[in-house]
Amino acid sequence: MIYLNGCSFVKGSELPLPRQHFGRQVANHFGKEFKNRAKVGGSNDRIARTTLTGVEMYNPELVIIMWTFINRFEYMRGTTWQGLQWHPNAPHKYDLNTKKVLASSKVTRHPNDDDSDWLVKNGWAHRFTNAYSDLIKSLHDMLMTKHYLESKGVPYLFYTASSGNIKPFMYLCDAEFYEGANNVWTTEQLPASFYYRELPFLKEKGFLEMCKSKGLPIGVKNHPLQEGHDLFAEKVIKDIEALKIYD
Repeated sequence: MIYLNGCSFVKGSELPLPRQHFGRQVANHFGKEFKNRAKVGGSNDRIARTTLTGVEMYNPELVIIMWTFINRFEYMRGTTWQGLQWHPNAPHKYDLNTKKVLASSKVTRHPNDDDSDWLVKNGWAHRFTNAYSDLIKSLHDMLMTKHYLESKGVPYLFYTASSGNIKPFMYLCDAEFYEGANNVWTTEQLPASFYYRELPFLKEKGFLEMCKSKGLPIGVKNHPLQEGHDLFAEKVIKDIEALKIYD
């Protein structure tokens, strides 16, 4: 069984039903069942959390993860994990000088949010997140998931939905930052070269960039359409064949 995780790019948003997303095509090619646990609007911390659960529950032969945008995160409310993302009419963007979230950005309002809830979410996202923290959290989600899968002996393939919100900020790994509780001091951190070595898929084009570079149609909500999923399925099939797990 093949276990898939990610966001709407893995779910096959904007494809007609039944969705012939790349994961279904890959599973059909190898004659395997699959579990698609991608969630529309899902974050990288959600991907890391649910992948561990999925591997323990389903014992898959292969895990395929398409990591999503670094500016999303999840939180617990009551007994429900909720995801925080950005409204398409006021999308999340970083100030390239300060690395802070632009004031024009607004988070999506959950149907259960009252005015105070939404105010708090926007306040938190603007005041306590930035390009560096979002990047490092996502890189560590990727790194810890990699080591978990390797410790379990589970073959895996990692990709990105879009490399466009990761690559431009990788240089921040080499900047100087600080940590503080009762006092403040310079924090030890790893350079971008470390993450590129440990997570080489970060050097590749993301799913979205691959489709755009080929001139393939993109949906109104910025998702690859059927041609893109067909193309990506071909890539994943070749990558699986290189792993030789189904020989």
